[in-house]
Amino acid sequence: MGRDLKGNYLWPAMWNNAFAEDDPENPRLADEYGVTCAFEPVNVFTARWIGGGSREMLEQFRERAYDSLALDHAGELVYLAPSRINLGLTIERWPELAFRETREHLAVAA
Repeated sequence: MGRDLKGNYLWPAMWNNAFAEDDPENPRLADEYGVTCAFEPVNVFTARWIGGGSREMLEQFRERAYDSLALDHAGELVYLAPSRINLGLTIERWPELAFRETREHLAVAA
């Protein structure tokens, strides 16, 4: 699990005059928080958290489904299905893996 996943790649903030045209709030937010952002459409029907399978199986899945994978905020593997049909075919092709609709979070006692 060494390389970044394509679904986690963020385009660098490279704008000329379009920075303020994309969203008039961008200059204010960039000044106030020291960050920039842009919103782009993505082709995602639904997300499924991946579990089960052997380490080798998961690595194989990561290699084959690279364009449709991301890591959530906790570093858990997520499959970003572009369509219902694609999701069904992927589940059918990888029966050893679990495609979960939700993921449980552990609560930390304060």
